Parts: sequence; structure tokens; C-alpha cells
Amino acid sequence: MPVRTLTPRFDATGKMVKLEVSPEPRPQLARGLTPPRLNVKNHYERALAQLRSKEKPLERYIFMQQLKDADLDLFYRLTMDHMSEIVPVLYTPTVGDACLNFSHIYRRPDGLFISIEDKGRIGSILRNWPRRDEARMSVVTDGSRILGLGDLGINGMPISIGKLNLYVAGAGIRPSSVLPICLDLGTNNDKFIADPLYLGMPQKRVPDHEMEEFMDEFMYEMSVHFPKLLVQFEDFSTDNAFKYLARFRNQYPVFNDDIQGTGAVVLGGFVNAAKLSSAASGRPLKEHRILFFGAGSAGVGVAMQLTSFFMFQGMTEDEARAQIWTVDSQGLITADRKNLAAHKKYFARTDYSGAPVKDLVEIIKLVKPTALMGLSTIH
Repeated sequence: MPVRTLTPRFDATGKMVKLEVSPEPRPQLARGLTPPRLNVKNHYERALAQLRSKEKPLERYIFMQQLKDADLDLFYRLTMDHMSEIVPVLYTPTVGDACLNFSHIYRRPDGLFISIEDKGRIGSILRNWPRRDEARMSVVTDGSRILGLGDLGINGMPISIGKLNLYVAGAGIRPSSVLPICLDLGTNNDKFIADPLYLGMPQKRVPDHEMEEFMDEFMYEMSVHFPKLLVQFEDFSTDNAFKYLARFRNQYPVFNDDIQGTGAVVLGGFVNAAKLSSAASGRPLKEHRILFFGAGSAGVGVAMQLTSFFMFQGMTEDEARAQIWTVDSQGLITADRKNLAAHKKYFARTDYSGAPVKDLVEIIKLVKPTALMGLSTIH
């Protein structure tokens, strides 16, 4: 029989609070059930050679997902040893192709799928996850705005899977503690609805009020069944990204990667760049002017994070906001524009009353920014 290990767990004061039983070791096949010269080293080299023999990125993605299911240890060893080569296979840019083809390349389940048909019994679905006590990190998408590809419905699941693969390989999070989730609330992608192999609900997205009820139930049940888990929202449509972050951020441990994660990373880079620029030019930090090309959830989210930079320089919120300009597909965003999306209103300019300015070069001449932030998928 395999030997199991009891591992003590301690709280912040150093007091032991419980003993955990270690996972059962991977069983070794009896002699004769594997080739005589098979060993860890040559199988590692074999798997790497097989990966590199695949000509198309999507074929490499399929191979890595199959390897993950067959040999989790080898999957992460390869990924960690060859990060620069394999990360683009597991995530961008290949994950976009994997999402578009998810219903056609699907082989084995990974993560949880919760559909609008589960409304009223979401807790029972969550209880089906076999590692509830270990779960600490979940990436949740509804597939409504995947990368720059639009509404992919349940085909957005590779985004949740891929992001958590990176967290394990790059940040050392335990594989058993991550939980990818895709919420299937329908899709407005007619191509997928008509596809007989599409794995999600072949219907249009549910109305806003129904989604709100679903999300309220989902987040409550997540807090009940996974009390130690952090929820990361990923690739929700822009309006819903802001809406549900605001709805839940003060109730549950949740963040939106497109808004807050991207914003935190860019803020860190901008702070250092601004200091170097000011040291070289003599320009005070509070006089930097930032122009955002892109006003989706990432663009506006980063802009909101950067207002904190100016407020740390002693400026008021209104003064900080005045140092930021935003541009979308229609040009410079101004407050007098008709039918302006709610998330764009905060940074809409009230100090420009001329004709609409759509050309980026002309906008740069008008604004005279000290920093240009590119957060758009527009070609």
C-alpha cells in the first residue's frame, strides 16, 4: 500500500490548527506494463520533441492540453523549463484560436461549467468539484468578450484554463488549488448557435435582470462552498465588467483582471517611467498628460488606476482626472457625444467643444501628451 503523509498546518501565530493528509502518490506501473527503457528523463525529452514536431500553434495547444490530462507533473515541468516557448501556446496568442475552436477540439473536461439552466441550484453544481477544500483561486468568465474576438459563449473556457496554467507555472500556485469556471448565459454569436457541435446553450444571452439574479446566486454560493477562494473575473463584456466588479467588490474577495490587474501592472511601469522622464526634463510629476488609445474595460480600468498616481501628488480627484484623455473607435471621447457608454463618461472631456477629432495624430497634436497608452484591439 502507498504511504500517506500527515502534514501539519499552522495559523499566523504559529499554532498548529490541523493535520492534512498528503495526496496519494502517482502509482507506478508494474514492470512489464511500460517499455524497459522508459524513464523520467527520456520521456521528458520525448514529450518536448513531440510538441516541437507540431507545425501549427493550435496543434501544439491540443498536445499540451492532452499532456496535462495524462501527466500533470510533466506538463508543468515542460512549461516551467520552457516558459518563453510554451506560454504563447497555452495563452496569447494561441488561446484565441483555441477559444474559437473549443467546441471542435474538446476532449476531456477541465474546470466547472455552470449554465443558466442551473439557476436556483448553483450550489449543487459547485459541490461537484472534487477539491473544494483545496480551492484558493478561480478564474471566471462568461465568454462575452474574449480578447478581441467578441462573444464566444462557452468557447471562452480556454481563457480561464490558460490563465490558471500561467499562475501555476509562473507564480508557484498549487495545481490542486485552482478552479477554472465558465458561466454559460447564452451567446449572441449566431455562428455558434447554429453549430451542431457547439457545447454551450444554443440561445441568445439572457436579459440583464436574469443575469443579475444568476450572478448574485453564483457569488453567494461561491462564498459558501469556497470560503477561502479568490474570484477573478475575466473577459466579461465591458459594461458588465464594471457593473459586477462594483456590485461584488465590497462583499466578496473578487477582482477584475481586465480592469484592475492590467491597471496595476501599467501603473507600476508608468510610475517609474514618469520619474525618469521628469528627472530628465524637469517637468513636475503632476504635469504629465496621458492619452489612452482604447476605452474598453482595460483602457478605462488602467486610466482609473492612474488617477491614483496624480492624487498621490496632492491633486484632487477632479484634477487627476483632467490629466487623462481617452480615445475610442469614434475618436476623442467628449461629454457631448450622444449615446456615450456608461463606463466612458468618467473620463469624457468637458473642456473641448470643437468638431469631433477622429484621427489619432490630430488628437496627439491637440492633447500634447507626455504618455500614450495603447489598449485597443482596433487595427
